[in-house]
Amino acid sequence: MVALLAENEYKGASCQHMSELLDKQKWIPILSKSVSRILKERGVGNPYSHKFCIPRKSRTRTPKEGLLVPCPFDWLESRGPKLELHGAIDDATSTVFALYFYPNEDLRRYLEVLERMTADYGIPKKTN
Repeated sequence: MVALLAENEYKGASCQHMSELLDKQKWIPILSKSVSRILKERGVGNPYSHKFCIPRKSRTRTPKEGLLVPCPFDWLESRGPKLELHGAIDDATSTVFALYFYPNEDLRRYLEVLERMTADYGIPKKTN
């Protein structure tokens, strides 16, 4: 019954939401983990499951060295000049240390990013 409802009446609902709907509307108290297990056993896809995410396709590598050189991008969607984005983002936490738009890429801009990052967050720690 749970799988049938997931494919019809509750299509597109997450397991947590489906668990709440079953309890309130159908008087079926069931944990979201149980809903997830039942759907998995019956082969019913859930759009909120990590296993049903569409994998990203990696970019095709350029055929020769030096062909992929950063160039200004249309970040403003034709409402202004093309710009370069300079920045530093922590890989573990996605904390944005600094992000700046500039008309061109150069060492001075990267040093400004480094200066802002160290002033606000300190010097990054070296890991082994």
